[in-house]
Amino acid sequence: MKSAADPAGVGAAGTWSRGAADPAGVVAIVGVGLIGGSVGLALRRTGLAREVIGVGRNPARLKLAQKMGAIDRWSTDPAAAAAADLVVLCTPVKRIYRDVLAILPYATRPIVFTDAGSTKTFLVKKIASRLKIETRRHGLSHAYVGAHPMAGSEKAGVERADDRLFENAAVILTPTPGTPPPAVRRVESFWRGLGGKTIHLTPGEHDQACALVSHLPHLVATALVNTLASGVPRGRSHVFYGLCAGGFRDTTRIAEADPNLWWEIFDTNARELRRAASLFQKHLSSAASAIRSGRSAPVKSAIIRAARLRRQIPKIGRGLLRAAYDLIVNVPDKPGMIARVASPLARRSVNIADIEVLHVREGEEGNLRLAFRSLSDRQAAARYLRKASLTVVIR
Repeated sequence: MKSAADPAGVGAAGTWSRGAADPAGVVAIVGVGLIGGSVGLALRRTGLAREVIGVGRNPARLKLAQKMGAIDRWSTDPAAAAAADLVVLCTPVKRIYRDVLAILPYATRPIVFTDAGSTKTFLVKKIASRLKIETRRHGLSHAYVGAHPMAGSEKAGVERADDRLFENAAVILTPTPGTPPPAVRRVESFWRGLGGKTIHLTPGEHDQACALVSHLPHLVATALVNTLASGVPRGRSHVFYGLCAGGFRDTTRIAEADPNLWWEIFDTNARELRRAASLFQKHLSSAASAIRSGRSAPVKSAIIRAARLRRQIPKIGRGLLRAAYDLIVNVPDKPGMIARVASPLARRSVNIADIEVLHVREGEEGNLRLAFRSLSDRQAAARYLRKASLTVVIR
């Protein structure tokens, strides 16, 4: 079975303007999983696209995406994507390039490609080179604007897609001097239309940043869990694992990841990841050496410096993403507590930008971290929550 509908005659190109969320015409999503499904749901919710075509390899998953409303129709034939005005590639990094190659033979007009890949130097070099060849051979000026939405989950699958996944999320764009400006504006408008906050970096800057803030943390989380498993005495795993409190769980949450997906990310960003891992090893070895020799000063200094820098991270983000204004609510671990916190704010139209459960122990008190997009929202939230007899700490 090739297709749920004939991919031909999809429609004319959509119209775009700088910085606006104008209708995108027909959008093809290649790879309709968590990210691709979220793109589709957001497009359907906002009306940004006239039609959304899902392209993939698994008919059952594509049918599910259509049933969920993430796509209008689907196909297992890459020719379907060639009929779209914008192609969004949401497959694993190494497959993205192969997907571009599979689509190009069917193109009868210029296509703008964007993606959600977690590494960029690898993709930009390969895809840009291929598109130049296509232009020389067929006179079609295709364009690729690399993108990386910094949103998602360690869980995969279209069933976990979220139509608001990209709201206020950083979306890194990696155009090069050779990328046509109209294509950059089109892709920027697209991601902004889904709620993302676009940031322009070179492909190299992107890979360096992601090695430090995303790829290395995944590698470290994996190492931490495997270190626990290696260090547990025989027959005592139930005891040791039972002692894994919030700190360990929070630190290692991202270890529940797709091994094939993450190997491709590590492999295609190997140089920057090696550099990041070497820096991490340096800091870890320095602390271990100080502990071994009983020198407290270096360890304390490292903890103090890390705590100070950690508190500055939202401030460093200012100018890239809007600053978040946090407060902490102390709550007992009982059913309905999140509703008790959220309800008084919802009644007064105070929007919570983010919510996180901190330091929860079963049957005891824990904390909820609430983040707001403005100082006035945080002040109002603190006032209403205190009126509701909740303990609030502003930090």
